[in-house]
Amino acid sequence: NKSGVKIHTVYDPNADTPIYFEITDARVSDGRAISQLSVFKGTTYVFDRAYNGGAWLEKLVNEGCLFVGRMKKDMNYKVTKSLPPKGVGVVRDEKIEVCYKTRSYLKGRT
Repeated sequence: NKSGVKIHTVYDPNADTPIYFEITDARVSDGRAISQLSVFKGTTYVFDRAYNGGAWLEKLVNEGCLFVGRMKKDMNYKVTKSLPPKGVGVVRDEKIEVCYKTRSYLKGRT
C-alpha cells in the first residue's frame, strides 16, 4: 500500500538544468523506465545498478555517450585502466569494457 513517484532525469551541467525527465510510479522498475528514457548524443549518464541493462548500455555507446555507475555484482566486465579514487566514498575509479555473450565490448566507467 505504498505510493510514490520516481523522477528519471537527464541533467545538463553546462545549462545547469534538467533537459529531460520522466515521472513514473514508484512501483515501476527502473529497468522498464529506462527503455523509454531519451538518449542524447554525446551526453554522460550517471546511474545506479538498476540501469545496467545491456540494451541500454549499448544504446548509450552507439550514441557516443559515456556512462558512470555502480555495476551489479554479477556484471561481466574487464578493467582496462585503474585510476586513483578521488572524493569521499569513492571506492574505485576504473575504465571498463562491459562484455555480453552476444555483444561486443561496451566502454564505460565505473
